[in-house]
Amino acid sequence: MTLKFYIENKNYKSIYQPSLKSPKPSKEFNWFYDYFKKSHIKIHKYIMNNFDGLIATDFDYVDATKNYPIFSGFIPYPIVHTKLTFNELIIQDKIIIFLGINKYSYSQKGISYFEKALKIIKEKYPDKVEIIITNTIPYPVYIDLYNKAHILLDQAYSRDQGYNALEAMAKGKVVFTGAEKEFMEYYNISEKVCINAIPDVDYLVNELSFLIENPEEIIAIGKRARAFVEREHDYLKIAKKYLEVWKSN
Repeated sequence: MTLKFYIENKNYKSIYQPSLKSPKPSKEFNWFYDYFKKSHIKIHKYIMNNFDGLIATDFDYVDATKNYPIFSGFIPYPIVHTKLTFNELIIQDKIIIFLGINKYSYSQKGISYFEKALKIIKEKYPDKVEIIITNTIPYPVYIDLYNKAHILLDQAYSRDQGYNALEAMAKGKVVFTGAEKEFMEYYNISEKVCINAIPDVDYLVNELSFLIENPEEIIAIGKRARAFVEREHDYLKIAKKYLEVWKSN
């Protein structure tokens, strides 16, 4: 249902949008259309007819599901933040920016926009930044490298944060990810806990430039990011919300 909504609303910011900009069909998007096969549709209909509730776990799904009769509301992802060490960001020499590329979701995450923005940033601030870019590496190696970063570039086509972004935020990183208007309004956020990323190179360069020129804001956002995850994504609080929905049905 979510993919159907994306296809029918082509101007809606989503991971489907990059497929519309691609000059030729990409294998990266093949899985989209698997969900429209008869076998998947059969499973979908079974779920909708036999399940009592449908919960959206981030704002990328809310608009696509909110009008279904069994829609049971929105519950954020649970994060076991107690196992994610928070260290206040310290900027001694250079600001470290990390971009972890996965070739299987390259276009969906808008990686090309980050790459172009980083090229400009590197030329603009050669003595102020260190840029780390990885491509489809083992998870432990990925984590070891991103732990060194102050800023993490996650994705440009989302409306909310996924686990990669939330775990980085819990560690106090400044994450470029989804943080659209509905996210800000729902949580009543007046100060940034992350940076809303969009597929626009100039915009990304401007946001990165501001942080590089105002490093104290990097430290402040990092602290707010950790506090946000503790407050809104605590795994025990989220578990209670699921129990409340279950009991109500």
